[in-house]
Formats: sequence, structure tokens, C-alpha cells
Amino acid sequence: MIKPLTVPIRYVKPGGMRIYVPKILVTGPYHAGKTTVVHALSTRAVSVQRRGTTIALDFGHLDYKGFHADLFGTIGQERFDPILEQLGGETLGVILVVDSTDPSSFPRAIEMLHKAKVYGLPIVVFANKQDLPGAIPPEKVRELMNLPEDVPVVGTVATKKINIREGVEELLKLIFKGVGGKG
Repeated sequence: MIKPLTVPIRYVKPGGMRIYVPKILVTGPYHAGKTTVVHALSTRAVSVQRRGTTIALDFGHLDYKGFHADLFGTIGQERFDPILEQLGGETLGVILVVDSTDPSSFPRAIEMLHKAKVYGLPIVVFANKQDLPGAIPPEKVRELMNLPEDVPVVGTVATKKINIREGVEELLKLIFKGVGGKG
């Protein structure tokens, strides 16, 4: 039996309410592939880039098997970290994108999770760029990042949309497990 989901609302003064739109945060270090992930998951996405680097938020909309959510891709550079704290507030789940060919960026990825205050929320790690030479396999990424077993690490190739949907499936399992009890 499928349990109905309730729609949270937030009261906004003066005299109104706002329906909560589910939000998924797509974050990770500089040049990990966040923009490509947002575009791979969205039927329509917007990015502001300069010379191939995101200079504002990526925004998209996920419509997956009847589940709808807005996607917010963050900027990977440290000078934009204050934005992470704002975006982490009403997030339903997190996709952490890491460049699996660059283990030196893994500490930054963990730092970004702390700054977004997302611990306790469903998190899936996309070990991206698995098609490139020197890519670290997902289980080794887990080990190097010291991630618990209940955080899925999915090997992805965002440029070819490889395993992107599978990663979303993992995130949705975690989200609905939290909402409905058992996944």
C-alpha cells in the first residue's frame, strides 16, 4: 500500500502561505561536473557561465517517475560558501558530485557538506568522470572520503548521462525511506 505524502506549507506574512516545493541540492568542488549533472537531470535547466565556469547558481527541474523537485547547483569555489548555508535550509536531499580523477578535491567536498549543514539529510555521492584515465572506483571514493556505508556512492559519467538516473533512484529511496518509514 502506498502511503500518501503530505505537502508542507510555510506561512508567509502578511496573510498568506507558500506551498513547499521540494528542493534537491547539487553541490561539490570546483570542476566536478555539477552543471552537467543538473542539465542531465532536467528537461529544462538554466546556468550562468563565463569561460566554462559557473558564476551563478545552476537551476533545473527534476520530473522523475512522478516525483518533482527543483534542482539547485552550487558554485564550487570557496568564496561562494555563504550561499551553501542558505540553500541547505529547505533541502530534501543532496547530490554531492566529486571528480573521481581528483582525490585532492575530496576534503573540499566534505567541507561543503558541513557548510551546507546537510548532515542528517539523504545524501548520494556521484563519483563523476568514471570514463577518464585514473578515475577512482566508487568504493575507493567511499573509503578515501570516509563515508558511511549508508551513503550511496554511484560511479557516473555526467557528460554521457551514465548512471545519473540510477543515482537519483538511490536518492529517492533514501528520501522516501525517511518519509514513509521503510524504503
